Amino acid sequence: MVDNFFKATKMLKQPLEQLLQDFQPSCLVADMFFPWATDIAAKFGIPRLVFHGTCSFSLSVDLSLRQYEPHKKVSSDSEPFVIPNFPGEIKLIRMQLPNFIKHEVETDLSKLLKEVVESDLRSYGVVVNSFYELEPAYAEHYKKVLKVGVDVGVRRWIRVVGDSIKRDAIEKAVKRIMVGEEADRMRSRAKVLGEMAKRAVEEGGSSYSDLNALIEE
Repeated sequence: MVDNFFKATKMLKQPLEQLLQDFQPSCLVADMFFPWATDIAAKFGIPRLVFHGTCSFSLSVDLSLRQYEPHKKVSSDSEPFVIPNFPGEIKLIRMQLPNFIKHEVETDLSKLLKEVVESDLRSYGVVVNSFYELEPAYAEHYKKVLKVGVDVGVRRWIRVVGDSIKRDAIEKAVKRIMVGEEADRMRSRAKVLGEMAKRAVEEGGSSYSDLNALIEE
């Protein structure tokens, strides 16, 4: 289903060209999964911005894995490795990576993601689903995990919903976020982050200022 969805997105090329022809916008903001949008924007002489539904942290991790390949320097899928040249000591295990990275297996998805990276590099810029105050170190790192949630035990890459997470792990995670001092701290942190997010989009906030600077540019 996922592969079919990505193939279907290519059917939007012609309708998008028609929209650009009709409305003649000054720029195009297109989702990361439309890598072909960069060429279409260039055809109409306008800049293309890539929208990523993820945050600066995850994008930075992806770039580091592709550039340094630390997962190739461990002896087993369960041996931890540290992401090199990265803010903080972030550890992963090879089992958590998708097969096309772990084993360099080429799939329709891996081809698409390669196109996404290449398109990012050729685009005018990137818009991420985050705000500066949430992850300043990774925002800065991406230009040159959130503690609200709970790790419920996913230890390997999965592409479909299934039984990879054991029931007792889910039960334990639910209890952690519902009762006790840790739950109170999480709710308190979530509230603080929510307030920070609201301030970021208000006049004078970081996201507000960044967007205005982008428009002026």
